[in-house]
Amino acid sequence: MRAWRQSEILGAGATRGQLRAAVHRGELLHAYRDLYAAPSAPDDLRDAVTALLTILPTHAVVADRTAADLYGFDSQPGKQIHIMVPAGTTFPDIKGIATHQAVLPAGEAVLVDGIRCVPPDRCAVDLARRLPRLDALPLLDAALRSGRCTPESLAAEVHRHDRLRGVRQARQLLPLADARSECRQESQLRLIVVDGGLPAPEPQVRVLRRPGPRPVPARPRLARGRSRR
Repeated sequence: MRAWRQSEILGAGATRGQLRAAVHRGELLHAYRDLYAAPSAPDDLRDAVTALLTILPTHAVVADRTAADLYGFDSQPGKQIHIMVPAGTTFPDIKGIATHQAVLPAGEAVLVDGIRCVPPDRCAVDLARRLPRLDALPLLDAALRSGRCTPESLAAEVHRHDRLRGVRQARQLLPLADARSECRQESQLRLIVVDGGLPAPEPQVRVLRRPGPRPVPARPRLARGRSRR
C-alpha cells in the first residue's frame, strides 16, 4: 500500500481543502493522523500500520502494545502506534506514533499479516518490564495462552534483558505466568493473592461437586490446596 504524509502532499502543491475533498470523494484514505494512503483496504489498525511502514526505513518494526495487539495478547492496546528502531536512529516526528529506541537489538523481525513486528518474546518481555505489575502479569499470561511464547522462550528473553530497567519485575512475574488463565481479571486476582503473602492459586482446576446421584463436573476460576472435592 502506498502512503504519504500530509506534509508531502501539501509540499507537492495541494491545499488542505483539496486534501479534505479527496478524502471525502474516496480518492484518499485518511489512514492515521497525518498519514494518507490509497483507498484499497479497510480503515483499521493493520491498514494504518501497513501504510505507515511504507514510509519508514526497513529497520523500523512494530513493537510494544501495537505488536502485542497484532499477536493477539494485549487487551488494552491504546491508540498510539508503537515503532522500534535501533538506538541513535533518526526517526521522523509523526503525530500519534510512539518511537522506542532500542539499546538491545530487537532480533529478526516477524511478519504478522505482512507487518514487520518485533519477535513475540521480545514484545512480551519489553511490556513486562515497563507496565505496572497488575497489567504485566495478565499480558504474560495472554502471551503464553496465545501460543506465541513458551515459558522457556520467555525465560531466555528475560536473560537477554539483564541489567535493563524493569527486568527485575519481569523476572519476578515470569514464574507466576500461566497459560490457563482465561481473562485479565483472573490474572490480576492471582497476583493480588500472591502479593498478599498466600500461595499462588491454580487456575481452571477441574473438580467434582457432590452430593447427588452423579458427580457434577465444575471448573472454578482459581483453586488452592490439595482437596478438589
